Amino acid sequence: MPLDDLVAAVVDAVSLPVVAAGGLSTRDAVAHIIAAGADAVRIGTAFVATDESAAHPAYKAALIAAAGPQDTVLTTQFNEDWPDAPHRVLRTALLRAELTGNRSITPPNRDSRGDVSGMAMYAGEGVGGVNKVRGAGARTRELMAAVS
Repeated sequence: MPLDDLVAAVVDAVSLPVVAAGGLSTRDAVAHIIAAGADAVRIGTAFVATDESAAHPAYKAALIAAAGPQDTVLTTQFNEDWPDAPHRVLRTALLRAELTGNRSITPPNRDSRGDVSGMAMYAGEGVGGVNKVRGAGARTRELMAAVS
């Protein structure tokens, strides 16, 4: 079900604030989902690619290189201490992890050493809207510009 349809259905069914999440990495996407009735949004992938994020520079670069949701995949590959929990990662990281046998849920951070390409690089379907690393404040202002 498209997120805007889901938000509209939930807004109609509950009398609580609705927070929407999933695929929201651009100003237009945030504006669209707020217009659909969400009271707030939860942003994930877009904040991994910020100056303040502890993500490894190669992880940030891989997010920026991803063209869109086709560059992500839902998998249970990274399931160490997290069995049967599907999660979305960059396709390139999954392919590398399958070759190396990596199953750790830990994403690469700035302290990671060596080849990090097969580590759990979590990424949502909105990854195509992440086109450069910037400060978290600037990213927040950009995302909220359409709704303020």
